Amino acid sequence: MKRAERGFVDLLIATHVAEAYGPQHVLKEYLHKQGWHFGYAACPFDYSKIPEAEVTVYKGGELEWRESGHRNNTRGSVSWIRDAWFVWKCGQRLLNKKSAFIGINNLNTAVGILLKWLGRGNYVVYYVIDYTPQRFPSRLLNWLYQRVARFAARHADVIWNISERIRQVHLGWGTDPAKNILVPIGIHAAEIQIAPPAEIDPQQLVIVSALFENKGVQLCLEALTYLPTVHLTVIGTGPYREALRQRAQALGVAERVEFLGMVDRRTLFTRLSRSRVALAPYQTDPANYSYYADSAKPKEYLACGIPVVITRVPWIAKEIEERPMGLAVDYDAKQLADAAQKLMSDNKFWKQCREEALKFSQDTDWEKIFQRALSARQQGWPGKQGYA
Repeated sequence: MKRAERGFVDLLIATHVAEAYGPQHVLKEYLHKQGWHFGYAACPFDYSKIPEAEVTVYKGGELEWRESGHRNNTRGSVSWIRDAWFVWKCGQRLLNKKSAFIGINNLNTAVGILLKWLGRGNYVVYYVIDYTPQRFPSRLLNWLYQRVARFAARHADVIWNISERIRQVHLGWGTDPAKNILVPIGIHAAEIQIAPPAEIDPQQLVIVSALFENKGVQLCLEALTYLPTVHLTVIGTGPYREALRQRAQALGVAERVEFLGMVDRRTLFTRLSRSRVALAPYQTDPANYSYYADSAKPKEYLACGIPVVITRVPWIAKEIEERPMGLAVDYDAKQLADAAQKLMSDNKFWKQCREEALKFSQDTDWEKIFQRALSARQQGWPGKQGYA
């Protein structure tokens, strides 16, 4: 990184990024909108097509400056070392003894903690947006991942847990309950379109998913064999798309399946809001991130007023079942089909689920979530216009 005479920031965010839009992007947009003076150090995941690392600095709602870092041309441990070094250099350059640091994942947070110990920053947030006890197939790499995660959880000043299940993991490691707070996934309420019931297709199912084999879309295709009058829209793309098309042909349901691909947000929410039922078929895999995570997909469904059929994997499945906002099932095509049929045929139950979904979504806007997280300040946490 080229050295330049530029000032310190109130806050530095260090994160890994891919093409997909995630909580790190929302946090950056929120702080930018609020006028914070902050840096954003982004290292691309080695599997992404983002060409290089980058640091950007924002002040008063404007981009102050931007610089490129290393190229994304290495893999595995070499890539992680380069990323950690990039974050280290950003911290040395941008942090002073009053600054705060938000590390999104355990590696970035560990770097932030070391910087703090050396006088660069005085408040470290460990923002945990995913976790799994089996991160790598290699026992050695998985052991190292868990050790770094425990180090980050133990020494961070506060932990932003994306779900209660991740919070319970950290509590089980003996971390202070007072510093373990929930910062769940949200939705952009202003983007959501809620269609009137008259515009909803009573025979339309929808699923939004990256098209990988482990995402469960094939279960939805199998469920269609039990629902001869129902149509399914699949929104998303990925390497498993052609295999899914072939599977739909083999099952004899291809004429009732639309693979819409990637769409803009406006089109996404229009198509969602005009569907009768949304599907979220998470696989029951012990290494499945969805068990511990707080997926955006069910929350976007619910915010559009669509009752959901979900497998009993993520925590929100229990909420959906108990309120109710839909139905929870095992990972089974017949159960998925029966639940969808219940929501399509029972208008009274469907309306109850729709009302509960809209009620639940009133408090899930991203702006409210980050307002709460950033207002839970402890000693050393900076304000957006200077140091508190």
